[in-house]
Amino acid sequence: MAEAFFKDYETEHEARSAGTQVSKEGETIGEEEKARFVWEAMDKEGIDVRSYRRKQLTPPMVDWADKVIVITERESWPDYLLTSPKSIYWDITDPKGTDYNTHVRIREEVKNRVKGLIEILKL
Repeated sequence: MAEAFFKDYETEHEARSAGTQVSKEGETIGEEEKARFVWEAMDKEGIDVRSYRRKQLTPPMVDWADKVIVITERESWPDYLLTSPKSIYWDITDPKGTDYNTHVRIREEVKNRVKGLIEILKL
């Protein structure tokens, strides 16, 4: 959600999304029925995320980035992320396994945080 909002709102900076523990790297979100509420919630924003591919976070990705927004709990962060001054933790509930309304609530939280990040980048 965060990458999709960032790309929709910001044209001067680039965003890439990746996970800290990706089991099905390369799979599109649209291939996983469990992600249906994510598609539906983002469709309501006019953003289609079905073609987004799952990627594993790597040290070169962290090196490339100006900021690394992490939503996963610190216990699952790799060492290179724990020691990076670029890491920013957002305490946002993982919507996995929740109902549609929870996905919508989390979508709104992510959207607002992305807007705030963009404002900081423009300073």
